[in-house]
Amino acid sequence: MLQTRQKVLIPAFLRALRDPFPPARIAGIMGFMASAEFFSAKEYSVKILPALCTLTVDPERKVRDQVLIIIIIFMS
Repeated sequence: MLQTRQKVLIPAFLRALRDPFPPARIAGIMGFMASAEFFSAKEYSVKILPALCTLTVDPERKVRDQVLIIIIIFMS
């Protein structure tokens, strides 16, 4: 069941991060934050953090603020 969650959640949230609608990007970020316990350290470093880091230069300030918070949480 855990493996199925990982296979479904990561692509869904990554797709939301690429959405042109800022609230959708924020929802993707918050989805990663809400389901953080389901991902391994390798998945964070290889799949999730690179996608989140690209949002640190997002034109929308709310997106940048949320992504910086979650990056700090993931790194600690």
